[in-house]
Amino acid sequence: MIKETIQLLITFYLESDAIHYLLYFIILLLILLISLMIVLYLKMRRQKSKEKLRKHLTEQEEIIFNILEQKNGSCYQSTLSFISKIPKSSLSGILDELERRNIIKREKKGNKKIISIKY
Repeated sequence: MIKETIQLLITFYLESDAIHYLLYFIILLLILLISLMIVLYLKMRRQKSKEKLRKHLTEQEEIIFNILEQKNGSCYQSTLSFISKIPKSSLSGILDELERRNIIKREKKGNKKIISIKY
């Protein structure tokens, strides 16, 4: 009788432990799934924001925006001028306008300027 009771308790303990691990696994899986959904939502929202922004860009502004995207969101102003073939004085005016509209930001690094897309 005592032996059977001990075996029954051990079996119950092992089964309940397995249930706990299964619950932990399910909770972890739900957390990962929710995190993935949030990341995908934010990515879609960012993409829609970019599409909406592009509708309001001039041809030269779009050229600059495309170059910045190809350069992972930022590059030197001199690089922009070289790749876009836009004269430096014209580029400066275009960047002023993009900065005023809060599309890009400029940072000085030594005697160079880094242009970045604001996301």
